[in-house]
Amino acid sequence: VARSDLRTGEEVCLTYRHEGNGQLLLHYGFAEMICADQPCFETLRLGASSTPLAAALHLGSDEADAAALAALRRHLVDGGAEGEAVSALDTGVCSALAAACEAELRRMPTSEEEDARELASLSLSADDAGRRRSALTFRVVQKAQLARVAQKLHSLLACGGAPTAAQVAAELRGLRSED
Repeated sequence: VARSDLRTGEEVCLTYRHEGNGQLLLHYGFAEMICADQPCFETLRLGASSTPLAAALHLGSDEADAAALAALRRHLVDGGAEGEAVSALDTGVCSALAAACEAELRRMPTSEEEDARELASLSLSADDAGRRRSALTFRVVQKAQLARVAQKLHSLLACGGAPTAAQVAAELRGLRSED
């Protein structure tokens, strides 16, 4: 929406809301690379779509993260973990979430490194290179974010003691925040 009338030939600048590469790719036809130290707002869908738990395993916002953690907690309780102490249950949730990220990475037909190599080798002049570049960029960022989440959760588990649900949520939030 223009804030004032535009004259013929006047420069127009677009500002994209950043809701993750999935939305950029869907609505605008491109995706952006994200640096390791840059906040990432990607929605990560975890788990094979045929599993009932998969519908709830989406990361990418405080609300989505909280819902995913609650779904994992319910899943563990339904799986017989109800007698466990809360700290053991939260450790199980952290482990299960890290495992879900790693399983999603294994389920993908190519690795982040393979996609990055193909992305680097694309010709700038090929007609379909733009679409391929956007698709590969999207895949590289998704894979990098899955790996970052798994690594953060494993680091949290390795610190000793049982991570609380609040600590797990804070680690996930930290991936979307400025350091």
